[in-house]
Amino acid sequence: MSVIMALDLSTSTGWAVFNDGRLKNYGTFEFKAEGDYKSPHYPLNYLDTAQKISQEIERLARENGAHEFVIEQLNLGRSVHHQKILEWIHCCVINRLKSAKVQYLSTGEWRKILGLKLSSEHRSLNKHINAERAKVRKKIEKELSQAWKQELSDSLRSANNKREANSITKKFEKKVKSAAARQAGSVKIKIDGQVVGLVNEKNLSVNYVNQNYNMNLLKKDNDIADAICLGEAYVRKTNA
Repeated sequence: MSVIMALDLSTSTGWAVFNDGRLKNYGTFEFKAEGDYKSPHYPLNYLDTAQKISQEIERLARENGAHEFVIEQLNLGRSVHHQKILEWIHCCVINRLKSAKVQYLSTGEWRKILGLKLSSEHRSLNKHINAERAKVRKKIEKELSQAWKQELSDSLRSANNKREANSITKKFEKKVKSAAARQAGSVKIKIDGQVVGLVNEKNLSVNYVNQNYNMNLLKKDNDIADAICLGEAYVRKTNA
């Protein structure tokens, strides 16, 4: 009997267990580091979190009888410190599972196996939503600039020279743009009276799992969805 555990590793880890190719169990758990990289306990706070995650995975594996593991390959992130804790997590998990069979699949590979990619319709929808949101943002920027005009005037009176005035103006414009972007981001975009949202890879995996496993996952459950998709793709690959 083949019992495989698929792992989408992070501080919020999604996991799924496949028994002889069939989904048998799934879930997610979360361990956040106590403090960040500015903590006096760094990097030991990251190491402690990674060890807790590896211990929980070992417990789940034992509980579900898993003896083979597939892990999603690390994707390079924009945050060096977020990347660092992911590296710690992978290291601790691999060390704890070193006596078992462990394989990696890249995000691109498991999505390709399952045929998960944005369609031309999805891209067209996203383009429309972004264009509409940009219009809303420009409108809000104009309204905020007018509403905060007096604030800018008062600040400019304190400028001692043109350089200081330019600096004050730039900070004001940045403040307006930031506030407008936040407000525009919460505006609901409608097409034919229906609220629509951007479609990304996380939506695709959630939709795939809901359709193929008769589930009702939400977008916030993407860690579970990714783990299930990863596991199915690995099963398909090994049985090909």
